[in-house]
Amino acid sequence: MGFNLKYTNGKEDIDTQVRIKPADTNYIKLYHIKLLAGTNLPYSDTINSLVINEKCSQMLGFKNPQEAIGKYAESNYLGDKKIPIVGVVGNFIQGSLHDEIMPLVLFNDRSMELTFNVALQPENAEGTVWKSAITKIGKDFKEIYPNTELQIHFLDECIAKYYTDEQNISILLKWATGIAIVISCLGLLGLVIYATNQRTKEIGIRKVVGASVSQIITLLSKDFLKLVLIAFIIAVPIVWIAANKWLQNFAFKRIFLFKLFSLSSVSPCRWHL
Repeated sequence: MGFNLKYTNGKEDIDTQVRIKPADTNYIKLYHIKLLAGTNLPYSDTINSLVINEKCSQMLGFKNPQEAIGKYAESNYLGDKKIPIVGVVGNFIQGSLHDEIMPLVLFNDRSMELTFNVALQPENAEGTVWKSAITKIGKDFKEIYPNTELQIHFLDECIAKYYTDEQNISILLKWATGIAIVISCLGLLGLVIYATNQRTKEIGIRKVVGASVSQIITLLSKDFLKLVLIAFIIAVPIVWIAANKWLQNFAFKRIFLFKLFSLSSVSPCRWHL
C-alpha cells in the first residue's frame, strides 16, 4: 500500500511516492531491522511519529539519516498534518527479490492493524512448542474477536510463494539434468563397448608386450574425454548466457542465488543491504 509523502526543506516542496507499513514499537526489534538514526516508534494508538527507511531519507533529499531526525512530513493519508520523523532504519527487502527497494514509512495506526506478527520459540524435539503456542493464540483471539476467523500463516511459507515458479523450474531442471546424465552415460557406455570390441586384438597385443591396465584404460578413454571436453566448452557459455538472462528478472541477483534453495529458513526483513 502506498501514498504520497511531502516534505518542505525551506526552498522546495519534495513529493515522493512511498510504501506504508503500520507497525508498533516492537516491529523493528522483532525483525532485527537496523536503526541507523533516531529512535524507535513510541507506544501509541494514533499516528504521532514516523520511521522511514534509508531509501526514503534519500528521496526526501537528506544526505545522511541523521539529518532526517526531527523533520516534519505530511500526507493526505495522514490527514494533511505534519508528523515528525523520529527514526531512520536501514533498507531491507520488503517483499520479493524481483522488486527494487522502495521508500518506506513505518507508523502507529491501530485502525490499520490487520496482522499480528508473532515470534515463536524454537521448536522442541517433541514438536509441541508451536502447537501449544498456536492453540493459546487461537483461544485468546476468539475471546477478543468472537466473530472473526483466525488465519495463521508462517513467514517462510509466505516468502516461498513469491518464488513458486522458480522452485518449479528448479525441480524440472533437476529431473531434466538427471535424465540427460543417464542418457549420456548410456551413450558413452555403448561407445566404449563398441570401441573395445573393435580393438580387442590391439588390446591383447599391448597386454602381451607389457602394457598395464591403467595404460590400456587411458588409451581407450582418451578419445572419449576429448568429446566430453568439447561438449563442456560448448555448454558453458550457453548456460552462462541463459542463466544471466534469467537473473535479469531479479533486482537482487546475487542474494537470490544464495537464497533460492533455502527459502524455508530466511526472512525478507533480515536481508539487509
